Amino acid sequence: ASMDDLGPSDRDGIFYYPFTTYQYQNINDATVLEMFARLNTYSIGLNRQELRNGRYFGQFKTTVYETSYRHIEFWRRYRILSEGAIARMSEAELTSELFVLILDGLQDKKTSLDEFYGNLDDYWGTDPRFWRAKRDSRRPAIWLDREETVRRFDTTLSAIAESVGELIPRSSFRRPALFYSLFSVVYHRLYGVNAVTELDSPQRPLTAKSKRRLWEAVEEVSQLLTEKPSPESVPSRDRDLLIASASQTDNLLPRQVRLEQLWNRANLSAE
Repeated sequence: ASMDDLGPSDRDGIFYYPFTTYQYQNINDATVLEMFARLNTYSIGLNRQELRNGRYFGQFKTTVYETSYRHIEFWRRYRILSEGAIARMSEAELTSELFVLILDGLQDKKTSLDEFYGNLDDYWGTDPRFWRAKRDSRRPAIWLDREETVRRFDTTLSAIAESVGELIPRSSFRRPALFYSLFSVVYHRLYGVNAVTELDSPQRPLTAKSKRRLWEAVEEVSQLLTEKPSPESVPSRDRDLLIASASQTDNLLPRQVRLEQLWNRANLSAE
């Protein structure tokens, strides 16, 4: 049927149907074809990370994608991301979140990612560049250039692989939300996460003893999350952890609870 065959109300429904559009500048053909390939493969709209991929082209985006791809076997080996998730750039989004964690501490959801992509698009070097955040505070909380950020990221992933890597695929920490917490704990041990004031960081590498304690803590937490006991039937610390791991897992408060719980269970302030 053609438009002429439709009644007035049907034509109005087509003419006034709302839809969202995004306009990109200076996109090469390869990027356009990649977007259409993803749309055609999954028959769903572009996710937030795929939209960032088409919107930003500068230093933060380039560094994120280079780093996340360099560690592609890490995400696969430890079953943190499925092939479908990787196809939809989840490894880039997770790497983005971990970069922001390094620069600005624990975040509330993923709302700050676009800020970092935008503000570090033209320049991300040794000369400090800060901006005012919506929460009325300076971002990033500390300034690290791209090379130092990548070095710390690589070091933290290596420490995770060496200490609990073989445990991750059969643990709850292969879930991206919980892996974020595992990364934050190990990063805090090595360098200190900004604004985590109650947990003293020794800022030194994991020892054989601390690696063993971390392994045991990951096992303990994974068993608790797998068994899913009633919150009323467990001690308060287990109840807090269950609640912080059950829903809204990328909110700030649950992230803080999981960091503190895993840190204390592994006693990472000690040798």
